[in-house]
Amino acid sequence: MEQPRSPLGPIDGNRKRKGPELTPYERGRIIGARIAGLSARQIELEMKVSRSAVRGTIALEILRSNGVSLPRPGRPILYTERDRRSMLRNLRSYPKLTFQQRREDTGLKMSNTYIKNLARANSLFHWRAKKRPELTSKVAAIRLF
Repeated sequence: MEQPRSPLGPIDGNRKRKGPELTPYERGRIIGARIAGLSARQIELEMKVSRSAVRGTIALEILRSNGVSLPRPGRPILYTERDRRSMLRNLRSYPKLTFQQRREDTGLKMSNTYIKNLARANSLFHWRAKKRPELTSKVAAIRLF
């Protein structure tokens, strides 16, 4: 059972609400007990696991191989390979552009973080030049001498 929150304690949204994942051995025991004729309730009491864990293990037995967990789907891919290449080309060609100028130039709605991560993943470190004042002809003449 989950530990109750202490009075005036912090509320943590990242706290795990489910129990630990079953091992392949435990899944095998549940399937074996089911084959032996035990009901889901009897398996739950004997193995000391939740009812949903027993039911889920029995329902997904056909899809699993050797009781190994199924891969989770993850977040869908938002941008195509063509979009990524387009942004990379822009990063390499125009290192001084701002994020907004990049979005307008490529026509993509990539976030600042995504663009930064894309640059970092492709070894484009320090790709954004520092802002410098424009060199006027008057200042250039002073620098010459």
